[in-house]
Amino acid sequence: MQWWKITNQSSDNAELLLYGDIGDGWFYDNSSKDFANALQGLRTARSITVRVNSPGGEVTAAQAIYNLIKSHPAHVTMIIDGIAASAATLILMAGNRIIMPSNALMMIHNPMIVAVGDHNDMLHAAEILEKAKETMLNVYSERTGKDRTDLSKLLDDETWMTAAEALQEGFIDEVDTNTIVNFISSNGGNGLAVNGLAVDLSKYKKVPAAFNTAENMRVSDNRETEGKNVNANQIKTDHPDVYNQIYNAGIAAERERIKGIDTIRAAGYEAIKNKAKYETFDEAGTVAIDIINAQAAKLSGVSADINADIQASNVNDIPMGDAPELEPTAEAATAKKLVQKAVEAANANFKKE
Repeated sequence: MQWWKITNQSSDNAELLLYGDIGDGWFYDNSSKDFANALQGLRTARSITVRVNSPGGEVTAAQAIYNLIKSHPAHVTMIIDGIAASAATLILMAGNRIIMPSNALMMIHNPMIVAVGDHNDMLHAAEILEKAKETMLNVYSERTGKDRTDLSKLLDDETWMTAAEALQEGFIDEVDTNTIVNFISSNGGNGLAVNGLAVDLSKYKKVPAAFNTAENMRVSDNRETEGKNVNANQIKTDHPDVYNQIYNAGIAAERERIKGIDTIRAAGYEAIKNKAKYETFDEAGTVAIDIINAQAAKLSGVSADINADIQASNVNDIPMGDAPELEPTAEAATAKKLVQKAVEAANANFKKE
C-alpha cells in the first residue's frame, strides 16, 4: 500500500500527501525507491508543499525521505494535516517552513523494535536502537537548536505536543489558527480518526487523557454540522478554545482598525472618524477617502462664496479704458531736467569735434 502520492503538480509547484504508516515493510520494499524516483521527477519545481498526517512508521524509511526532501532544491513547506507522530516528525524536519494547525498533534519518542532471540540478540537490538536514536537526535537538534540531552529526555518521555508547545520547543515555525482538525475517538479511546485517517493509539504509552472520550476529541465534523446553524454561544460552550482564539483575534483586529483611523491627522473632521469607529466600522483607508472628499467639498463651497461676493460688489461692471496718467513728482521732474541737460551737453561737444 503506497503511503504517499503527488497531487496538484505543475512545472513550478507540487503538492505531496504523506498519509498513513511510513515505511517499506515486507511487501513494499520498493516504496522508498519509488518515492525517490517521484521526487526526482519534480526537480524543476520551485516550491513543494508536503501535507503530513501520519502516526509514524519505520525510522530508516523516514530518514531516507528526510534526506531526499532536504536535498531537493525547491522551497518545501510542511503542513500537519492532523497528526505527526514518531518517525513522521523526522520527515517534517526537512521542510524550510513547518506549519501546524492550532489543534493538531505532534509526538516524539524513542525508536522501538520487535526482537526475537537470546541475550546476544537483545543486546544487538539495543545497540541498533541507540544508534537509531542518535540519528533522530541529529535531525531534531539541527532543526530546533536544542541541547541533545534535553531532546533525549523528550524522547524518553514520549512527548505529545500541541501546536503552541511545538512552536515554543522550536519544532515548527507557524501555528495555523484558521484550520480545524477533525478528531473522533473510538474503541474506548484506543482508536482515533484524524481527518479521516485511522490511528491505533494502543502502541503508545502516554496518550493524552483527552483522547479517552469521543466527546472530548470531537472538534468539528462537517457531516454532523452540515445544514445546521451554529451560533457563537454554542461554539463557546462546545469549543471554548476555538471561541477564545476567534474572540482574541477579533479584538486584536479591532484595535488595529481604530489605531489606523487615529493615525489620520485632519483637524475638524473628528465626526467622520468617530462615525467610522463606532457606527459604520470602516477601515482607515475608507476614512481617509471620506475626509479628502469632505475637504474638496469644503473648498468648492469657499470658491462659490468668493464668486458670489465678486458678483455682489459689481466690480465686473466697471468700464475698461486707458489708465490715467500720473502727475510727476518734483523729484521726477528734476531728474528729467538733468537728463535733458546732459543730452544737450553731449550733443554740443559732438558738434565741436
